[in-house]
Amino acid sequence: MNRHFHRLLAGTLVAGWLAAVAPAWGDIAADIELVKNAAAQSPMPANAQAAWKRVAGQPGGALLVLKAMDGAGPLETNALRMAFDAATEPMADSGAILDLREVVLDRSLCSKARTTVFELMVRSAPQVRGELVAAMLDDPAPELRYAAVADLLERADMADGEAALTLYRQAFAAAIDVEQKQRCANELEDLGEAADLASSLGYVLAWRVVGPFNNVDGVGFAQAYPPEDSTDAASYDGKDGTVSWVSTASDDDLGLVDLTKVLGPFKGAVAYAEAVIESPAAADAQVRYTTRNGSKLWVNGELINAANVYHSGHSIDQYVASCRLRKGENRILLKLCQNEQTEPWAQSWEFQCRVTDPIGAGAQFTGATPK
Repeated sequence: MNRHFHRLLAGTLVAGWLAAVAPAWGDIAADIELVKNAAAQSPMPANAQAAWKRVAGQPGGALLVLKAMDGAGPLETNALRMAFDAATEPMADSGAILDLREVVLDRSLCSKARTTVFELMVRSAPQVRGELVAAMLDDPAPELRYAAVADLLERADMADGEAALTLYRQAFAAAIDVEQKQRCANELEDLGEAADLASSLGYVLAWRVVGPFNNVDGVGFAQAYPPEDSTDAASYDGKDGTVSWVSTASDDDLGLVDLTKVLGPFKGAVAYAEAVIESPAAADAQVRYTTRNGSKLWVNGELINAANVYHSGHSIDQYVASCRLRKGENRILLKLCQNEQTEPWAQSWEFQCRVTDPIGAGAQFTGATPK
């Protein structure tokens, strides 16, 4: 267990609040595990509800709750977070809360736990926010980095001239949240400085696409058309005859590629989009993409995401799939299925795709339209 947790669980906080209420660690750990295992059930079983109440009533077990967040899913994290908040409520008016600084700043701990403690500290002692976020502009916890960038933007908004420009540059470099990055780019543009938003966010701009293949009655999603086996051929038998690869490059700040403009406004159709990126080193990464169409995603021939979903809305980073980039050339292949709906809102056949590190910062790569 992390050394800070050893120290805190031993009850050596200056205020002594843990030592005063320390439970039997085995009992509280068993209750926490029961809460985690039942968090996805609705309603939560009675024995798990009773366990949650015991956890929520034990301030001395609060740090074990944080430890349990490591690797927990959203529902489990939410149940644990509520138990932590209830358990630490007695600290709200106590100076003991300030002794949790080390937990917030310890980057070896999971981001969910650190963010939970940060928010507790800021609620209880707002004056510590500035001190904490000053060290978080490069933090691996997305929520904490967001807070640090937000504070930097507030300072930039109040500055003028070169001082404002410097602060917005710093915020742009540090931000990994797409909306924060967009805001920084807009502010820099207003001050006369261009910012390469697409590249900074890791958007892939250069593609080649081929289609249409048949998707009448939705048959195309499961059908493995030739590009799924090999993209080496110049042309294939398509839905209405021979189809060939077409090169395209997005000039959109968020990498939008509109297939209706590249291939045509086909319905009941499948298209494939391929890109090659060059990574300077082997690295864990994520491919994050957005589309209103049914889709599949391969990286270096490995299927890493599939979503047979049509026109149900979309958002930035709608789909997030983890992968391992090779040093050098990496091939991304997207399958994009358009259905036969005739409503105006169902005509979209487009996508955005970016490559990031595991916390969402734009990956460093070079790209070129494949031959």
